[in-house]
Amino acid sequence: MFRFESFFEVEDLLAYSEVGKVTVTATITDPSGVVEPALWYRVQAETYTSVPMQKLDGDTFSVTVKGVDLPRNEYGVWEFYLTAKDGAGNTSQSAID
Repeated sequence: MFRFESFFEVEDLLAYSEVGKVTVTATITDPSGVVEPALWYRVQAETYTSVPMQKLDGDTFSVTVKGVDLPRNEYGVWEFYLTAKDGAGNTSQSAID
């Protein structure tokens, strides 16, 4: 069973501009280890896009989505959730934020 403790930080409110970006950082733990952590995001009910998260330190993982990587002409609610596998191959998912 995974435990997700996550927060996200919007570094620029113009997330759709070329200089905008959103960083998601999470603490993900499991007794058998954590592999393949990923952020899944979408804007305005489009299809979710997956990006792998990088390990920072200990149980902390992070990923930055740049404004240029978001769909053009898409303004609205930015939704995301996290997934990861444990060392035994079980997959878990956080709640959608």
